[in-house]
Amino acid sequence: MRHKRKKSGASALFYLRKAALFKIGRIWYTKQTNDSKKGNGMEVYIPPKKTYHKAGSQGELSPGGRKIKGKQLAVAAAALAVLVALVFIIGSCFGKKTAKVMTTQAMADSALFAQLANAYKEETGRTAKAQAATEEELQAAVGEGKAGCILAPFTPDINDTLETGAYHGAAVFYDTYLIVGPKEDPARVKHLGKYKAQDVLKHLSLLEQPFVHPASGTELQTKINGLLQQAGLTVGDWYVEAADDGQQMLQTAQEKKGYAFVSRENWALYGAETPELEVLNQRLVGMVDQYYLLAKPSEKEGEQSPDDAFLEWMKGDTARDLIQAYQEEGRQTPTFEINEKDEVIEKPKEV
Repeated sequence: MRHKRKKSGASALFYLRKAALFKIGRIWYTKQTNDSKKGNGMEVYIPPKKTYHKAGSQGELSPGGRKIKGKQLAVAAAALAVLVALVFIIGSCFGKKTAKVMTTQAMADSALFAQLANAYKEETGRTAKAQAATEEELQAAVGEGKAGCILAPFTPDINDTLETGAYHGAAVFYDTYLIVGPKEDPARVKHLGKYKAQDVLKHLSLLEQPFVHPASGTELQTKINGLLQQAGLTVGDWYVEAADDGQQMLQTAQEKKGYAFVSRENWALYGAETPELEVLNQRLVGMVDQYYLLAKPSEKEGEQSPDDAFLEWMKGDTARDLIQAYQEEGRQTPTFEINEKDEVIEKPKEV
């Protein structure tokens, strides 16, 4: 027969005094065997039977019966806080070195941007990440100053925006428009070579071959209006309007067996839908998609932002060499032409 250990009156009084020192008493449930736990200089007896006991120790009993002291909890909490702070600091440091470049979907997916980003990281230790956007989103970002860095084709009107100080930047490279038309090519545009765009329009008007143009208000139509004025041309039945400068324009050109100027991007997107048309000339002099790289000035004077750093690097020889050498699959010549350093692009004349 087992006997319970008796507590003397002095021991009980000692226990009560110790318990009174704690503002909050805790009740613990345990199945442990005979054992004693020490805490704050007192012993707590844990009987073998299921029971409850009070403990005023600074620690707490874990499910295994081990006592986790308050100091250990404090050290663990401090270590976790330091770890979280380090993660935040490291993330912030890397984030401050990243230029987030808003650009077209075609440029974001291109091998050229990947090559530029890789070379930029190798030379500077910084990163550049592309964020694809639509033409409308790009225009809105410039107008509202929402993006830190933008690489996209703009008309020379962008120089007005640069003068406001919201962005600074430069013309970096350009992509010529394509001449597309019927495969039988009745106007023999394929044999015109590097004719200027206004001379191509003169040629088509003299032969009264349909030329399909987009509706007014588009960037392409603004360029065409300038070309018409330079060539001294008046429009007639040969000058056919389409709903846009992409899909609808190409479909109209196929229906009318006519010709059109189209950007490389729109041809890549919708050319397969118009099998009766083909590219007749890839070097349309005077009709270019001019890419500008814009960056917002740093908010702190004398400090270079990640966007400024990428802009300056893009003006250098490494970036220029990569752009000049870039050639899409199936082409015989480079995809883009490089702008001269600090080149100013004049606005096209409008009718």
